[in-house]
Amino acid sequence: MNLPDADLLAWLPKLSDEEKHQATLAGLADVDAGRTISHEEMKAWVQSLFLAIEQQELKRSGE
Repeated sequence: MNLPDADLLAWLPKLSDEEKHQATLAGLADVDAGRTISHEEMKAWVQSLFLAIEQQELKRSGE
């Protein structure tokens, strides 16, 4: 599946600058504490999301 960037951005929550700042600080604290995942794990997770979306689209088109 190949979604345009605009479609992907529409899925993101709308955050204020302060909320973005707080989320960034929380993320940095997670990294400092060693709470991270590998690039391969992240790629597998993203691929699973795209697969789920494709399956939903196929199911809808078959109805």
